[in-house]
Amino acid sequence: MKIRIYVLTTWLLWSQAILATHAQEQRWLNVPDTPLKFSLLANKRSFALTNVSSKVVQRHTLGCVDRHSGRVTRKLRVDTISLAPGVSSLGELYSYQGDLDACEALHSALSVIAVTFADGRTWKYKPPSGS
Repeated sequence: MKIRIYVLTTWLLWSQAILATHAQEQRWLNVPDTPLKFSLLANKRSFALTNVSSKVVQRHTLGCVDRHSGRVTRKLRVDTISLAPGVSSLGELYSYQGDLDACEALHSALSVIAVTFADGRTWKYKPPSGS
């Protein structure tokens, strides 16, 4: 009986850890054509924000984007950053916890919704038509 309880408890804890990790990975969304992409690192506590454009990024705006409609549900903070093409900025998930929680409360995902490049040009997320 003790062995069954131990196995069941171990399985429950393991499955909750897997679900929590999967949920954490789903808390942000790389919108189409974004010049900055989020990716979770192997330690599951850190992430990379990578400049996938051909220009130096100077500033970006975070927001909450509804996964189903694509509509921006909330504009969050603007961060200043100097990020050359192909370069990543590393961060800890806990530093974005408030933003992640704000988006989750709106049933949305954290996304980069605007970028300002060093040359003064900008990129803005455009929700799909009809949203």
